[in-house]
Amino acid sequence: PAATSASAACGELWKLSVLQAIAEPASLAARCGVKVELSFHARGARLAATGGASRVGPLLLALLASAAEEKGSAAVPPDASLEMAAVKRSATASVRALRSRLGAAADRRIAAIDEASASGVRSEAAAFWRSVRGAQLLLAGSFSRADSDALVDGVRRTLLPMLPPPPAGAPAASAGTGEAE
Repeated sequence: PAATSASAACGELWKLSVLQAIAEPASLAARCGVKVELSFHARGARLAATGGASRVGPLLLALLASAAEEKGSAAVPPDASLEMAAVKRSATASVRALRSRLGAAADRRIAAIDEASASGVRSEAAAFWRSVRGAQLLLAGSFSRADSDALVDGVRRTLLPMLPPPPAGAPAASAGTGEAE
């Protein structure tokens, strides 16, 4: 279903809060040619890191841990903080940049951003994590077997506690195989 303006605003504020929470390691990694992305679409979310294999893994795990900590609520700054004000300014600027495409919805989204509270953003993050039913990890590049296994294990350790249990009779996810499931 389509997101309401309030839901979309809170989702955007959560995404920007997560990115802000990892700004320092992301900035350092960017100097080494690593790029991070967190985006949402109709089928879920995408967390991506691209660059040198030795630097991508730690940054991707930092991004995932920040997004997942306390089911996303840990990254959300308090309402009256400078961090929340910065996140709201960034979200508003993004909507303004899309105004020609969004039309009247842009004004509703900007109003929803202004009215959003930290508790609303935390609720949206929790709703997102409740909706997650699985994950996929694609590794491409010159990863050693040990590096790829460590990254798969790190992703699995972060996500498995938040996923619903498999249906009765389905095999449980195995740890450390590095194979797609």
